[in-house]
Amino acid sequence: MKDENSVFNYIDELISHVTDNTDERMATIDEACGDGKMLSYEVFDGIELCFIDMKISGIYKEVEVEYAENKIEINYCVTGQYQCEFDDHTMTFIKDLDFSIHSMDKVVTNYSFNDNYYKGISIVIDVRKADPVLAAFLDNEEIRVKDLHTFLREKTKPIVMKDTVLEQIFTQLYQKKKLYKLEYYRLKIIELILTLLDLSIFDKNNKRIYYQKAYVEKVKEIKAYMDEHYHEKLLIGELAERFQISMTMLKKIFKDIYDTTIYNSLRETRIQNSKKLLLETNEKIIDIACKVGYTNASKYASAFKEITGLTPLIYRKIHRKKREELAKNNK
Repeated sequence: MKDENSVFNYIDELISHVTDNTDERMATIDEACGDGKMLSYEVFDGIELCFIDMKISGIYKEVEVEYAENKIEINYCVTGQYQCEFDDHTMTFIKDLDFSIHSMDKVVTNYSFNDNYYKGISIVIDVRKADPVLAAFLDNEEIRVKDLHTFLREKTKPIVMKDTVLEQIFTQLYQKKKLYKLEYYRLKIIELILTLLDLSIFDKNNKRIYYQKAYVEKVKEIKAYMDEHYHEKLLIGELAERFQISMTMLKKIFKDIYDTTIYNSLRETRIQNSKKLLLETNEKIIDIACKVGYTNASKYASAFKEITGLTPLIYRKIHRKKREELAKNNK
């Protein structure tokens, strides 16, 4: 039976099927999107806790999250990355150890995943259901998630930040508990809510940068161009001019999306392509260096060793021997 409050409904485009067990619901990622699973627990009436562990393959997979009245969404990225797009055509990126929170009846978000492993925690709180349950559980009617929701509704975008106290709570949430699992999750969710109700936690940490979608798309086009033209002489200034974006913006957004610099990304692409030539051809090192964009063999060999720990010649020798041994064993 479909639960309109479930986290699964907000990302159902990624899910192939859902299995209901005694204490948990398990959703399996559709093979067309990648692989992985999500485990969901209703820790209180109106509060769902979901553990996400998935690998999204292929092109960007966009998941549109619609307005949901009186709900709060919390996400914590253990590792990986996804991007968020907002209705004002701006974007930001959620990466390792990032915490995000927003009112779902104020902010519409498109989540996009791109050939990326993502592990994280998602929590959806239905304020109307949760408040009376928490008041009874804590025997204190002054503790109201509604106050947090009111604060979040004043924000035009999610609050995205890093915080050591929140990191500790989510790290403990991820611990595997065999006994009293649901009870443990309840205590950690209570701790999280009490921490967030001290709104001062948001004052010093919310410094996330939001980029115009048009610039983000330009940077992705540049990355695709680099991957295709890696063998050519590529200069950052010329790339910026070709795609009509400032060098400063290009470098900043590129680093945010790909967690590396333009220079290192290009070098990695060149070295990865050269590995194939080393193993599948008998071409000289200088010829391979030229084919992947290096003007001389020494610069190529230096870059190759820095990335792989081996010189091109030793790499060729070791891996060809491994191939030969593997072919022998398969006969």
